[in-house]
Amino acid sequence: MTFDKSISVAPMMAWTDRHCRYLHRLYSPAILLFTEMVTTGALLRGGQWHQLDYSAEEHPIVLQLGGNDPADLARCAAEAARRGFDEINLNVGCPSDRVQQGTFGACLMLTPKIVAQCVSAMRAACDIPISVKCRLGVDDQDSDPLLQAFIDEVADGGCERFYIHARKAILGGLSPAQNRSVPPLQPERVARLKTKQTQFKHRYQWWHYRSNNGRRLFDLGRRRDDWARRLPQPRSIAHTTPALCRPHI
Repeated sequence: MTFDKSISVAPMMAWTDRHCRYLHRLYSPAILLFTEMVTTGALLRGGQWHQLDYSAEEHPIVLQLGGNDPADLARCAAEAARRGFDEINLNVGCPSDRVQQGTFGACLMLTPKIVAQCVSAMRAACDIPISVKCRLGVDDQDSDPLLQAFIDEVADGGCERFYIHARKAILGGLSPAQNRSVPPLQPERVARLKTKQTQFKHRYQWWHYRSNNGRRLFDLGRRRDDWARRLPQPRSIAHTTPALCRPHI
């Protein structure tokens, strides 16, 4: 079977556990599935390795990790590869207070050197693709040149694909839910960024985070001039069938 990486079910905390993912796979046998974000602390210090359990039917499946220590991320990446995950994604987009207290998620956009070191360490520890999910920027650090500099440095660290939630993160004063709706979507910035990259070798695959509530990922890499008009707008499975997505199934 040919898998379509141009559409994915985004990582969603308290939603995309193995039961929800299995249901999504029944809906579509050919899309890319993401786990919930799993922190390195939960795995290495909490011993919660069961969070990496999944069914074979879920392939292709991406493990999203949260953390900021290259050595810890490398250990988790090696174990994820051993367990058969198809890709590892580093969360550099979550703006929650709890995540900020751990100095990972969206606040890492302010330290691209650390992100590049994390990606490089994971690349050295396993032989599966490493990707990064990020935002357009953080607070007032929100400009195309800053985003370009972040992308370039992290790509040089070995990142093979970027998943871009096409709005900035506001780290103070907004809840995670508000951060998915209050900062405006700016998909034209993602498209502009991709256009600038045509002069380089195809190091990156560009994605745009878009749907009713910012809960689904769509590929911009293969879309042409009228990409914005033709982006699909499906209803989110997780919201149309909430009772079937809970962990007790």
